[in-house]
Amino acid sequence: MIEVHDLSKAFDGAQVLRGVWLTVRPGSVFGLIGPNGAGKTTLLRIMAGVYTPDGGAVRYDGRPVFENLEVKRELVFVAEEPFAYPGWTIRDLLRFYGALYPAFDRAVFDAAAGDAALTDEKTRIARLSKGQKKQLAMCAALAVRPRYLLLDEPQDGLDPRARKLIWQKLLPVVSENEIHVIVSSHNLRELEDVCDAVGILQDGQIRRQGQVSDLQRAVTKVQVSFRGELPAFPELTLIKSARHGRVWELIFRDDSARVTAVLSRYDPLLLDELPLTLEELFLVETEPDDAR
Repeated sequence: MIEVHDLSKAFDGAQVLRGVWLTVRPGSVFGLIGPNGAGKTTLLRIMAGVYTPDGGAVRYDGRPVFENLEVKRELVFVAEEPFAYPGWTIRDLLRFYGALYPAFDRAVFDAAAGDAALTDEKTRIARLSKGQKKQLAMCAALAVRPRYLLLDEPQDGLDPRARKLIWQKLLPVVSENEIHVIVSSHNLRELEDVCDAVGILQDGQIRRQGQVSDLQRAVTKVQVSFRGELPAFPELTLIKSARHGRVWELIFRDDSARVTAVLSRYDPLLLDELPLTLEELFLVETEPDDAR
């Protein structure tokens, strides 16, 4: 289990993380989402042992990560800009991974890289496109057979086919080997398909976290119409409203059964529940109060 306890970090007096708590269970994919500047990359770098926190702790099955070779041999961090020395070839990168990670499995890399057209070891990494560099980094990460995998915008720069191939390779490995995965991404539609749980990071804190299905059940979206003006609904917590002619689109921080029961008392002309996407949930949770 990955556990983050009350993590804080500041740079040049600017507070980036303010008491972050989260838990990731084995065999799950945890989506880390938040607006630009929320602190996602800083959090992942602390979790990877690249930065030291100012306060709090990160533990992998009870073990600290910073300067802990045992943990780092089981952990791979794929940064938004994958690392490679200037002039390195694909062969150089594979040798580097093989030296760092005793569990590195060349057969796993070859199987993944075959799909990614990255089989020529003499190819200089500098000549690869941004998307190919991302694919190369992901293939190498899978070959490590990590216990913990941290991914910072792993699909940025990849075409739809390449993104699909990466997830097809990754998800079975996660399930079979009980890997802990944390992935940050702005592609919320994609995360909705692959994540078991998410954490919404805003202003340096985890604003809300949990199973995707649980978070969606706690917020209800409906379209509704009344003969007169929109009632106040004091029994419910209305967090967003939009009017389209005589039809209102409303989002409540209440479960579906409660919303339906209360709205039905006001004799609506129309009452339909609408599916709430992860993107809509993110917007609701991060939108300023005065914009609702």
